[in-house]
Amino acid sequence: PEGAAAALPCPGGTHKNASLAVMTSASDCITCPAGTSCSVGSATATPCLPGSFAASPGQETCTLCELGMYQPLEGQTECLTCPAGSYCIAGSAKPTPCPGGKYSSMQGISSEAQCIPEDVGFWAPLGSALPEPCPASGFYCPGALADAVHGGGKPIIMPVGQSTRIEEVT
Repeated sequence: PEGAAAALPCPGGTHKNASLAVMTSASDCITCPAGTSCSVGSATATPCLPGSFAASPGQETCTLCELGMYQPLEGQTECLTCPAGSYCIAGSAKPTPCPGGKYSSMQGISSEAQCIPEDVGFWAPLGSALPEPCPASGFYCPGALADAVHGGGKPIIMPVGQSTRIEEVT
């Protein structure tokens, strides 16, 4: 402003108006659009990073996606609900799949602890929304908690016989 000893910064939520050679008041600053943030003294608006959003114009900071939500793109105005078979911690840029042997048919879960271990007779590959029945023959599925081989992430091949004998043929 006139008579100021030094230039004053634009307030938070606004940025410098590049079309003006000289700015004389805070009203010359431009409001940051939704999906961006502007800290005090910003020259330009900064798009929100993946995992965050700015729902309305004039945000000084972006907001992290809450538990059970994610946002893979920058400059967004809302977060997306975490899909079934995955969970999302706060600030997620992408869903994390439930591990093999666990599943979740619910959307919007926020931790691996909410993924359910599958039961005997089923298996669940990485990111399963529902467990799959064990194949009818040649495999067995002891359930995630009893499967020391794959943790329930895939069916186990049925062993053939209980012993092996090697004979030398002449």
